[in-house]
Amino acid sequence: MVSIIKNQILKHLEKFAKNLSVENINLSTFKGEGELNSLELNEIVLTDLLELPTWMKMTSATVNKVKFKIPFTKIKSVPIEFNLDNVQIEVETCESIRSMSMDSGLSAYSQPSAYNAIRKIVDGITVNINSVTLKFISPAFVASVHILRVKVQSKSPTWKAVPLKETLLKNKAKTQVLIFKELTWDSVRIEARSTMDKSLPPLRLLTNQARCRITIKKRLSDSYVLGSRLALSLDDLLWVLTDSQLTAALHFLDSLSGLVQQANELSRRIKAKRKLEELPEYHAQLAQQQHSNSTATSQQPEDTKSAFHKHDVMETSYHFLCKKFDIHLSDDPGAGRSIHPDLTGGGAWQITLVSLRFDFYPYHLASTNRQHWWRYTDSTPHYQWLSEAQESFKSKLAHVMDRLQNSPRRAAVNNSATANATAPNTPTSEAPGKLFSSPVKEPFIRQLSKLMTTCAVIQIGDFTLFKVTTNKEQTAREFIRGDVRRENVPGGDVLLHAEFTYYYYPGDIKFPLPSPKFYVQLNPIQIIFDLITLLWLNAFTLNLHKNLMSTQAVTQATSSSEDTNKLMYFDVKIEAIMMKLILGPPQRTIYRVVPTTGQAPGHCTGCVAYHTTPYQELLWTKAKDIWCIKLEPVWAEFHTSSDPSPHTAVPFLDNFPLTIWAHTRPSPGDSTPRTGQTRLADIHAVAYVSNLISVQLNHYQVLFLLRLAEDISELVTFLSMDAQKN
Repeated sequence: MVSIIKNQILKHLEKFAKNLSVENINLSTFKGEGELNSLELNEIVLTDLLELPTWMKMTSATVNKVKFKIPFTKIKSVPIEFNLDNVQIEVETCESIRSMSMDSGLSAYSQPSAYNAIRKIVDGITVNINSVTLKFISPAFVASVHILRVKVQSKSPTWKAVPLKETLLKNKAKTQVLIFKELTWDSVRIEARSTMDKSLPPLRLLTNQARCRITIKKRLSDSYVLGSRLALSLDDLLWVLTDSQLTAALHFLDSLSGLVQQANELSRRIKAKRKLEELPEYHAQLAQQQHSNSTATSQQPEDTKSAFHKHDVMETSYHFLCKKFDIHLSDDPGAGRSIHPDLTGGGAWQITLVSLRFDFYPYHLASTNRQHWWRYTDSTPHYQWLSEAQESFKSKLAHVMDRLQNSPRRAAVNNSATANATAPNTPTSEAPGKLFSSPVKEPFIRQLSKLMTTCAVIQIGDFTLFKVTTNKEQTAREFIRGDVRRENVPGGDVLLHAEFTYYYYPGDIKFPLPSPKFYVQLNPIQIIFDLITLLWLNAFTLNLHKNLMSTQAVTQATSSSEDTNKLMYFDVKIEAIMMKLILGPPQRTIYRVVPTTGQAPGHCTGCVAYHTTPYQELLWTKAKDIWCIKLEPVWAEFHTSSDPSPHTAVPFLDNFPLTIWAHTRPSPGDSTPRTGQTRLADIHAVAYVSNLISVQLNHYQVLFLLRLAEDISELVTFLSMDAQKN
């Protein structure tokens, strides 16, 4: 009996382990307990099983001791439990991207079968790990990750401990099932060291307790994974960095950016195509195009009040939540510090982020809404901006396609082919647009229905940027903070909302794409002018840029690769509502600030060049170096008290609308032809005011403004001196 059970265990484990035999398994059939020692896992199988990114691979994985307990009498309600002592894993980056197959993960190592009782038991397994040591090796750096007391267990849809049979939600109408797993650990310690630039200090990060909640949706017919939602939650996070450590962190990220970008492109070609075929919205689109009249009656209404609908995973997504994130930056001793007398001893800067959330949706169909997104509302200006941009793209693309089809060269080719293939009495008086409208329209609509997006959303409930503390001033005071007036603004519970949207087509398809979009909405904040903080930030940034350039030079000298990263172009729109700038006793209030690029009138965007073959950047014809800043309106007022209020306000500058057009000098890598003088300013600006400006001043207010002008002059002087030094 014991040998039969051992052989069954060996049959399932030999796919994932090396040099495993029956003698390595200690089993007690009466207790339902067993033990394995010195287990060496198959790193090739685990690389595919865990679906690691294609830019990394596992080189070794060992477990010193494994204990398992199988409750034979209560196996349907009590999960199987595995206890692992110490797990050691080594992962390294690949020189070239690994190939990706359509079948990956557990489905590649198991035969497709219906979701039965055995599948439920396997999905409900509980795993406890005492410690995990992960070593990550790359040509630029070596990193180690230590995780203590890891636990993976099944939970209810509300994330409570319940019997095993209550950890699933089935929908027989959809033939789908939802599985809920929770991963927790006590602490994580991360340390990374550079292998190319020995002068860079090690980078360290320590986190406390955290949990990761995973929702998996499978198909009942073949147990295929349709999608998942992963949410990582941290309570408090503290990160202390010097400028050299920040340089090391950016250097590590830059060393991996090339491989990650290639892996993302491969994922879009293969995974996104599979995800598109699984999306019900895409199939509904196709059905609507084919049967526009009968689609509404053929669809079955869905029970929106069911528990399955409430917790359903409509598309794969990843989420990160942190209640409080404190970042402390300090400058190292040396020439990188500002020459201001108060900053020669260095300084420290603190940033506090409250309710930080990051959401990532890699496979979203562009033509569908975002109502199913987690804690997201699509009745917002940023969603309307995206919708308008997509409609504008479709209309421009249709116009370009008509121009391509009706161009003289294309028309001559088509006319000659038509003349040879048609009879002499064929009518030729029909307009060319009508000849090409039918064959162009169907592929045009069919291709646009496959347009997908990768979207990243960042939301911060509240944040505070403190003034720089020095040896002379050691008390941290607020520099930038949220204004209490934001409670009266719609969506004021979130101080900052930012999202980046990237468009692509699944598969290796070359077809025009909308340009990427970056949107930021900033609710009311207060900015308190501080000379020392601005000087410290300028010196810190200049020194960081200098260190990055020197580190990049060392990396290029020791590396044989000659890849050059091309900067990505994307449209930018930033809205800052009721932003307040406080300059000592006076304050200036900006009701609405909208810096935006890519929105210039037609005469500022250059000419449109039509090409004979469509390509992805065909319609990216907007001006890339022009910014439009609208202040609607701007005003200023004095306050007779240190605590500003409407009762202490004295008019200074009446409100008026202000529009500023700014032109920035193209980057050195820009291929845009330049004419005229070679010695030009970096920035050219034009301001437009549509009405008169009313200013009210008395003698004492003029004196105050003169003293303020002296402070600004001092700021400009030290900024210039610090820039020349670096």
